[in-house]
Amino acid sequence: MVNGSKEGASNQMRNLSSRTNFRWWFAVALWFLLLISYIDRTNISIAGPFMIKEGVVSTAALALGNSLFLFMYGISNIFGGYLSDRHGPQKIALVALVWWSVMTLFTGFVWSSLSLVLSRVLLGLGGCTGR
Repeated sequence: MVNGSKEGASNQMRNLSSRTNFRWWFAVALWFLLLISYIDRTNISIAGPFMIKEGVVSTAALALGNSLFLFMYGISNIFGGYLSDRHGPQKIALVALVWWSVMTLFTGFVWSSLSLVLSRVLLGLGGCTGR
């Protein structure tokens, strides 16, 4: 009986250890995801002057796009928290990650001031991970 309980305890410790390792790997992956997200939110301030210089967008459109991005980002986080509670954070984070990635790609192909503002608004909506 003592031997059986030792094996059971050993299996439980192994399971606990593997779950803990997964949680650490998940935390590290999430940290990198948030780092990339932060860099993505701020890189438009570096690319913006070059876009203005090349005549792709105007200064007013860049400012409007950034303002609307922050507004939509803030609003979408409220709904993202609700959606995460209702449907689970993993599903909502995955949808938001895919949305964010596609909209970031779209931002790289803007051709006018209107397309920049639209891409920034849609990118802001992708912030709904409920962080």
